[in-house]
Order: sequence, then C-alpha cells, then structure tokens
Amino acid sequence: ARSRVRPLVRTAAPKLILDAAPSVRPAAPQFRTTDRLIAIGSSAGGTEALRVVLEGLPADAPAVVMTQHL
Repeated sequence: ARSRVRPLVRTAAPKLILDAAPSVRPAAPQFRTTDRLIAIGSSAGGTEALRVVLEGLPADAPAVVMTQHL
C-alpha cells in the first residue's frame, strides 16, 4: 500500500558550491623537532643501569626511547 502521509513543508537540500569553500591552511607545528634520538634497550637486570644513565643526561638532551624486557 502506498503511504498518503506528506510533509507539511517541503525544503530543498542546501547546494554545495565547492569553489566558494574557504581554503584550509595546515596548522603550524606547535613543537620543535630534532634530528637526534637516544634509544636504550635493557633486560630485567638493567633497571639500575637505566636510572644511572637517565640521571646523567643533561636537561637539553634529545628525545629518549626506552624499551625494557622484564
């Protein structure tokens, strides 16, 4: 059976005009990058050694990535 219900008001879908869309600029980076990285790996016995190494790093040291096998 065909439905006899009709909307009271008909609205047209908004037309999209691609040429009028504002251009989006990429956001400027919020951080400084560096070409340096310190990577440290150790096993379960290396926790004390990691502490000594990390405490000895200067405040302006590059990024440090650590992995530890427990």
